Amino acid sequence: LPRGSIMHVHLAQAYWPEMARLASWLRGIPYIAHYHLEVGPSGRLGWLFSIYKRLAWGPFLRGAPHVIACSEAQKGWIHERYGVETTRIAVIPNAVDETFFGTERTPPDGIFRLLAIGRLTSQKRMDRLIDACAHARTPLHLTIAGDGEDRAALEARAREKGVPVTFTGRCDDAQ
Repeated sequence: LPRGSIMHVHLAQAYWPEMARLASWLRGIPYIAHYHLEVGPSGRLGWLFSIYKRLAWGPFLRGAPHVIACSEAQKGWIHERYGVETTRIAVIPNAVDETFFGTERTPPDGIFRLLAIGRLTSQKRMDRLIDACAHARTPLHLTIAGDGEDRAALEARAREKGVPVTFTGRCDDAQ
């Protein structure tokens, strides 16, 4: 990155914080930490991730001039859990405006078509999306693009809940 840049680092995976801090130190480039959620462990060695977070995420977050949180509650969590001063935490909510949820909408053919894209692993919470779709009052069809360790369980959950879902598997950028 050229000098004068600012790195925007999404905090969710191991080793990215260390790489960002190293690049920041070597190049004199500040970074902003974007904290989306408290990611839980997954996979056979997931328990190591819990230990890693305790050791690495606190210093990474405290070293950032600014941290972005998605809610006031999350801001408090980051302050309590990782010791980041609240004056350095900005709250920027997710992009779906709350007014969207208060309006009835009917698609032209009567079926809402939803698309979710992401890894099929516990951090992405596709299980919650399937559960929410099961409670919809309007006919819908969900397409989930992506693959991962939770695919079989998510397919079973969709069948159990009666949610019409197409699982496309992994897609490239053109798809």
